[in-house]
Amino acid sequence: MTMAASSAPAATGHDSARARNFQAVVLATMVVVTGILLMLAISRPELLPRALRTVTIVNALGAALLVLGRRSTRAASALFVAGLVSLVTFNALSGGGIRSPGVTAYLLFPLMAGVLLGARAAVVTAAVCATLGFALVAAGWQGILVQTAQYDELALWMLNCIYMGVSIVLVHTATGNISTALRRAEEELAARKIADEERRAVESQLRQSQKMEALGRLAGGIAHDFNNILTAIGGNAAMAAPLAPPGPVRESLDEIVKANARATALVQQVLTFSRHRETVRKVMLLQPVVEEALTLVRGSLGSGIRLRTSFAADLPPIEGDATQIHQVVMNLATNAADAMRRFGGVLTVSAERLSVEEGDPALAAGVYVCLHVEDTGMGMTTEVRERVFEPFFSTKGDQGTGLGLAVVYGIVREHGGSIAVDSEPGKGTTFTVCLPALP
Repeated sequence: MTMAASSAPAATGHDSARARNFQAVVLATMVVVTGILLMLAISRPELLPRALRTVTIVNALGAALLVLGRRSTRAASALFVAGLVSLVTFNALSGGGIRSPGVTAYLLFPLMAGVLLGARAAVVTAAVCATLGFALVAAGWQGILVQTAQYDELALWMLNCIYMGVSIVLVHTATGNISTALRRAEEELAARKIADEERRAVESQLRQSQKMEALGRLAGGIAHDFNNILTAIGGNAAMAAPLAPPGPVRESLDEIVKANARATALVQQVLTFSRHRETVRKVMLLQPVVEEALTLVRGSLGSGIRLRTSFAADLPPIEGDATQIHQVVMNLATNAADAMRRFGGVLTVSAERLSVEEGDPALAAGVYVCLHVEDTGMGMTTEVRERVFEPFFSTKGDQGTGLGLAVVYGIVREHGGSIAVDSEPGKGTTFTVCLPALP
């Protein structure tokens, strides 16, 4: 269906260009022939009957075929070339054979056929004109045709002006066809390049989504089993701690309870990433949640990092879990601050309203609220950027768990939105989170 739909406009455009070429060539031929032959008849009154006959035939043929060309441009073009060849041949038979000045028009007809009908028609027309010319030469050798009309230098020059005028029109039309074909080819190449880039982007997003989905299922299953083990460990340690006397055993049990709490929090993060955690969604505005999270982040930025915010005035409400959205902002802002911790920089947080049309590879059509978190840090390499949302992947060494951005990814996808990262080494990083807006 797509190929048929795309080829139909191309065919229609080609037919329209052929029709315009036909009209231009026919009208130019009629005007040039009429004007110059009438001038010739005025300067040579004895040629008036022949000139009027030729003008009448050319104009009648052109007018009739212009009407026919509205239904079939190709048929009208073929009849126009054939009619002119026949007219020149008839004039040659009645005016001295190969010595008739009109025979020179045989040189124009293959070019005319090529412009109107294509290369194959030009070859056929050239063969026909060459054969007719040779036949006139042979008839002259045998004395069958005798030249009856005499043309002086002025008459010959004016007749040659006809050929030059029509030649200019044909060359101009042919050049226009070439330019149009080149422009169309460039447009098709550009469209194909864009389509290939979009296809590769969609395929990359699909692979990333499938990979994250598989990792989510794996992490969720492991987290559930691990949570059961932690429940047993934590429960027994919590019950045993009050029974132990003060001393090393009691302290060890307290440490087990604390470690169990940290491990439970880590499991909750994994469950959030894998979408196995219950959420409470309500209608909310994004800006207050973002501002609340940034209030907590601002105190840990340090003196070398400046915070800038910008929120559009027309932000529509969204439906979401305020706690999880708060966690998304905290994780993204903290990561951005960590990227600038060494050399300082600017952390920019902004939000805007975005309308998405049909055909977008990342988002369904609709209205979204997009949150941008941008830093001026060192940026990421392509390898890091492709793995940045994978659980347990971290560039911070022992200082990071590798779950912050994985959790962000899970929350955003669970809310029906999308998250994208734009980063290059030395040019900073921008995370963009788009969440569906309520009507």
